[in-house]
Amino acid sequence: MRKPSLCFRPMIVLIAVLAAGIFVLRPPQTTGLAGETNNEIIIAGSGYMQQLLQDLVDNYQTTNLSDTNFRIGSEGSGPGFELFCGGEADAAMSTQGITDAQVLRCNENNIAFVELVLAIDHAVLVADADAEFSCINEAEVARIFRRSRELTLDDLLPDAESEVVTVYGPNDTNSAYTYIRAALLDDIEPSIDETFTDASEIVETLAEANNNAIALMTFNEWETIQNDELQVLSIRPASGGDCVAPTTVTLSIGEYPASRMLMLYANAESISNSELGTFLRYIFSATENEAHPISGIASALGFVAPDDAILDRDLNNVDELITGRTFTRTTNPTLVNLAAEGTLAIQGASISSFATNTFYNSFNDFYASEELEFSTFGDDAGWAALCNGDVNVIQVTRSATEEELSNCQVTPIEFFLGADAVVFVTAAEANLPMCLSNEQIAKLIGQPVIVPSSEDTESPEPEATEVATEEPNISEPEATETLSLPTLWSEIAPDWAAENEDLPLLVLVPSIGDLTTDVILARVGVVPNFRRSDAPTVQETPSASGLSDLDYRLGAVTTVDGAITYVRWSQYQNYANRDNLRLLQVGDECIAPNETTILEGNYPFSMSARLVFAQEGLNDTLVANLIWHLLDSDALNALQELNLLGFDRLAIESQRDAIFSLLEAAATAPAPEDTSEATEATPEATTAPTEEPTEVSTQEATEEPTVIPTEEPTAEPTAEATEPSE
Repeated sequence: MRKPSLCFRPMIVLIAVLAAGIFVLRPPQTTGLAGETNNEIIIAGSGYMQQLLQDLVDNYQTTNLSDTNFRIGSEGSGPGFELFCGGEADAAMSTQGITDAQVLRCNENNIAFVELVLAIDHAVLVADADAEFSCINEAEVARIFRRSRELTLDDLLPDAESEVVTVYGPNDTNSAYTYIRAALLDDIEPSIDETFTDASEIVETLAEANNNAIALMTFNEWETIQNDELQVLSIRPASGGDCVAPTTVTLSIGEYPASRMLMLYANAESISNSELGTFLRYIFSATENEAHPISGIASALGFVAPDDAILDRDLNNVDELITGRTFTRTTNPTLVNLAAEGTLAIQGASISSFATNTFYNSFNDFYASEELEFSTFGDDAGWAALCNGDVNVIQVTRSATEEELSNCQVTPIEFFLGADAVVFVTAAEANLPMCLSNEQIAKLIGQPVIVPSSEDTESPEPEATEVATEEPNISEPEATETLSLPTLWSEIAPDWAAENEDLPLLVLVPSIGDLTTDVILARVGVVPNFRRSDAPTVQETPSASGLSDLDYRLGAVTTVDGAITYVRWSQYQNYANRDNLRLLQVGDECIAPNETTILEGNYPFSMSARLVFAQEGLNDTLVANLIWHLLDSDALNALQELNLLGFDRLAIESQRDAIFSLLEAAATAPAPEDTSEATEATPEATTAPTEEPTEVSTQEATEEPTVIPTEEPTAEPTAEATEPSE
């Protein structure tokens, strides 16, 4: 069944329109289809992929009652490209991306190609969970299977003892075996100590205590047998950097070193004028109840099917006839400059910083000479500043309203970074209210303010110079008018107390200035400041505890009657002892926190993060660097580690080519013509206000926006912001 896509469609607003209007290249007219008639489709290329294509064709013809003749060759990737770029084949299968020389040959013969990913070829290594090695270098993978002697532990760990490491592997029909042989060993048979037919046969052997063993298998086999006693090894790329574990994501985007994409290159005219287009749309299409046909077929052959976001991008390439490299382009746009200097203004909502700060930190590591300047006046001010051309980048918690978009002078490009929430936690067995209203939460953590009497407010305060020599007014009566602070749960929830034994109130809180507190105070109403008192009803984590703030607070609520705390949803989900805790419903409608209520914004303390760029500002090098870095694997890795709801790395990755094309177009676009009337200009006219600009210079972008609210906005994210938009 196809996984539901809750939010990757809204990640980039209008990106489909941009794709259709800016970087879709309609193929030039060619001399004709490769097949002799429109009832014949010729697919040439890699014999390694022949069975995959044949199974896809068989499935298509059976389902659609097609009698078209599909001729599938096995000449090899190189000869397949010769036929394809020579106009003798409608499509080419390849185990590697098209080369520059092959692109030139296609161009010479007027062949426009559409690049597609069919499956991921790969191999994974599995070991005992307690093995001394958990990550190996990419070069060592080849050495493990290209050797003439026993593998020893010091081959993998230089300072280890020379203990023998047994290498287990499947027979030569397994796709992991054939991948190792074809991709790493130049078709030399790999060195394997003991073979197995089914990966489940060696689970107990691998999990034996102190057993130095490694097993070669496919990712699908690992997912079938994995348990707590085993681990799948990560691999460090030859180029350096962090170890990469095999996951659906790292395999789909080619980040996992021991993998390669199985590609199909289709003639754009054949897609338009023959049944090839119908066939491709069929294998890349899916419904809510049925997965893409390619998923099951690829898995059955031992390959990993690309993630839905990649398959959706395949389908978009076919539907829109997006030609050229879209998956294998690796060069940077001409505008990206690591040495660029300057200050980039970013407007918007401070709450979104729970996600954006991680991205900004990653950006600063790469672009040391660029500074980011923030003005966080809220969502409304952020969208106004972007649409008026005052800034080119904003961070906000919501998408633009229809009214904002209709009056917007720029084209927004929006990325959804994910959602989180503040949740209230108590012990699973605690006899406390099931729900807290906004008013109760305000009493729980809010400090009432002394409001001046009417007599005090009727006349203005004296000038500072007039009272400099006067004694300060420290009269006692007004200080004692402050409302008493609650110390018992009966003061928070009288109705609950009427039926339950009262309990002392204990609120375990994070440090001052923590974002979770800011979110609560912004949403519960007019609560001017966070409550602090000498009474032990509000406590921070004592430094002498030796525990992290999160562990102390979540652990304490399970042992102290009447204790409550609040944390972020993502922190709660990663906490190991959740079985001893329960989440409270909150708000006047008593809404429970869960993935749906948080993503749709119905949960009162939900928060989301979006980065939005003005397309018209992409000719600014600083803006170009920031948007391109968002597509960098390091930045996406950092965002992914936040475990935010709705963050879809692959959906962002899939927009890489679209943004590349937009940046290239912005960098090569001619400078706008000077529309000023030089003959009519006067000295006074040169300094007079001008019409609202469609583009803003870097200097102008740092000026204050035209709309600045006087209060921090409290608008919640709406369901509309997370609904998919086609």
